Parts: sequence; C-alpha cells; structure tokens
Amino acid sequence: MVTMGHTFARRLRVARERHYPSAQQFAHAIGMHPHAYRKYERGESWPPVETLAHICQELEVSPNDLLWRKSKKNGCEKNC
Repeated sequence: MVTMGHTFARRLRVARERHYPSAQQFAHAIGMHPHAYRKYERGESWPPVETLAHICQELEVSPNDLLWRKSKKNGCEKNC
C-alpha cells in the first residue's frame, strides 16, 4: 500500500536527484545530518514546516509539488 508519507518521500527523492546526486550532499547543503534527511526520503519521518520550506527553496519546488500535486514538474506523473 502506498501511503501519503511514501508518496512524499518518492517525490522528494525525485526532486532532490534533479539537483544533487546524493542524499548526503543535499543534507549537508541544507544543514542537516544525512541520517535525519534520509528518513524523509524513506518515508519514515516528516520534516517540520521550517525544514520543508528550506528543502523546497533549495530544490526550487513548492510544498504542493511534494505534498499534493501529480505534476510533470516534480518529475512524477501518475501516483507518485
């Protein structure tokens, strides 16, 4: 079963891969410990609002792109 957390995680990973080859590099770029950031990409944790805003700014996406929309812009199309 795909949950909203896993949908967010998948969209986050796709958006991050467009700008950063590794989760570790991106985590350092936004001032996070890589282990904590990877939890977001695995769907194990949700970022606080402030962190989500920072992630979106760095990846040049809106929170809606990661949370709700099925759009081609964020690299995901259907059920992603």
